[in-house]
Amino acid sequence: MKKGIIAFLAILGLFTVTGCSPDREAPDLTSEESVHIGAWVAPPPAKDGDGDFLYITEDHYQDIADSGIDTIYSLYERGQTEAQLEALDMAEKAGIDYYLSHPSLAGLFQGVIDPAGDIIEADYQDDVELMLDILEPYESHPAFKGILVIDEPGAAPFPGLGVFKGAFREHFPDKDFYINLYPTYSSFAQRDERSYVEYIDEYIEYVDPSFLSYDHYPLMKSGDQPIITSDYLMNLEIIAEKTDEADIPFWLFLQTIGFTQSTGSQWRTPDESMLRWQMMNSLAFGAEGIQHFTYWTPTATNESFTTGMVDRNGEKTDVYYGAQTINREIRAMEEAYLRYEWAGNMTYSPGEEVPQQFRMLASVRESHEGIRSLEADTDVLVGIFEREDYEKDAFIIVNFDDPALENNSHIDIRFDDADNVIVFHQGQRIDQTLEKGRFEYDLEPGDGIFVIPY
Repeated sequence: MKKGIIAFLAILGLFTVTGCSPDREAPDLTSEESVHIGAWVAPPPAKDGDGDFLYITEDHYQDIADSGIDTIYSLYERGQTEAQLEALDMAEKAGIDYYLSHPSLAGLFQGVIDPAGDIIEADYQDDVELMLDILEPYESHPAFKGILVIDEPGAAPFPGLGVFKGAFREHFPDKDFYINLYPTYSSFAQRDERSYVEYIDEYIEYVDPSFLSYDHYPLMKSGDQPIITSDYLMNLEIIAEKTDEADIPFWLFLQTIGFTQSTGSQWRTPDESMLRWQMMNSLAFGAEGIQHFTYWTPTATNESFTTGMVDRNGEKTDVYYGAQTINREIRAMEEAYLRYEWAGNMTYSPGEEVPQQFRMLASVRESHEGIRSLEADTDVLVGIFEREDYEKDAFIIVNFDDPALENNSHIDIRFDDADNVIVFHQGQRIDQTLEKGRFEYDLEPGDGIFVIPY
């Protein structure tokens, strides 16, 4: 773990000067890929006295699109054909997609595997027919992007969910089969007596997902004292490594609402800097999907919520505008970002005290051949990114101090063999010439940059 300046790569490297190439061309940063930006909780299906939907309207769905969200997830209207068809129509008009849900989906294909592990054909065919009957009203709709099957399952349903996924893919090859998984702070019982790594391994083995989604809400508090969950980065690292091994992308939820659980545990309502901090930390581990929990403010169950991006009456909150800002920042850098592949992380701490989130990382790198030294005023997380068609790596650099502490950070990096950098910062691209590889930049609380030296 780093304390002070990141160590030079090797003793020999301290005395070897590599000449920069003044004619080196900047890397091609164009891409046809995009980051998935989704959100939990679509406008609910309440009606007025005339029987018209109060919130499933063109205006409310246009607000979703204007926020930068490209896919909204069904919740309160699930299983209500009229409401979901209306929601699909409104999504199409707004130019976004919709994940459909139904209360019967999660139980499909759970009883089709016999004790020997073989599929019971008659039961399988019955469930295929049920699946097709449920989806028949929606399957041809242009805004139908896929199905939200289940949220936070334990490990026991994974074999049946794998059978379900295969049947769904056979009939709907271009649609998403969406499942969201537990975080590391879930209990052993919730994961059906699996360790977290076993839980993720079994999900990938049985379900063979096209992508992996999970949630982890790191911004807690105790009274007025801000807290970051200690296993936040560890969770990111596990997911990043497991999806890298499986060669699939991962998506995760950003905490865009505050809530208090029945246990008394409290999560903060994030401001824009806290949203950006979560977004940049996620990207530093290679996330290719950002999801907001929540868009519409949910009704309380065993949790008491503050307000999400819009309140229960559909009015935009400060969180809406903060999320809209960071969504636009993602869009401004996504082409460049998606030209690279995540290749690991480094950390830096300016003093003797290293945050627990850093200490819980198992695979943090001690150095990088492209960085001779790094200094900063705060704890810093560095994401390392590589590509096959270009020789030099790129980096995401995040001011990791809790944004609530309002600590600015001056970053001072000495890149090896680089004359220039391209920097993506808060929606802007900045091209900068370096003097002897030295790059300096100021990061606000919660801030981060994507830096491409060449």
